[in-house]
Amino acid sequence: MEVHPLEADLFWVGGRYAGRDQRWRHQSQSQPFSEFAVLDDLGQRKSWTYQIGDDAVEGGLYQSDVTRDVMGRINNLSWQFGSTAAEHRRQYGYDLRGALTAVVEHVPGAAPTTWDYKREPKVGGLVAIEERINPTNTLWRTNRNALSGPDGQARARGHRRDEVHVDNATFSVVHDHSASITSALDYDFVYDPYGRLVAAFDALGQP
Repeated sequence: MEVHPLEADLFWVGGRYAGRDQRWRHQSQSQPFSEFAVLDDLGQRKSWTYQIGDDAVEGGLYQSDVTRDVMGRINNLSWQFGSTAAEHRRQYGYDLRGALTAVVEHVPGAAPTTWDYKREPKVGGLVAIEERINPTNTLWRTNRNALSGPDGQARARGHRRDEVHVDNATFSVVHDHSASITSALDYDFVYDPYGRLVAAFDALGQP
């Protein structure tokens, strides 16, 4: 029986994954890699750290911390690479329905950037992710808007998307009679008779 060269110990708290130690069996000089997670009373992550070796200061690779609201949703996420690196931070805002409405990116050495999640007033369907100070700069948006869409809606009938814009590129979205997406983002999707996704192929027909 072949012995795998990588050895790992996994740690669990109440059935939830809380970290690991891993090392190479045949490389005595190599430093072990470790992951540590701190969980709150509900078993959700409050912080997690990756490090090499036993020295958390010199071996620290990554540290992340989160705070949550009373519903358990993340409202602040911070992280840094290395013990002396500048901290990155991201804040999240939600509406009364619990839907994400805004994300504020704090990048060291730059002004914060706010991304607004535009939604349909009645059903809350996502319409666009746009920069607050420059709404024409979008990360994602549907091709329709509340003025030009059929029946004043931001999506096609049946609440379907017919086109999406991602990173300044436009992609068509095709649905079958069951409203399952069969083509989008240069991929084709295949479903079984029960409507379950069973395969995906790229533009060259490769799975």
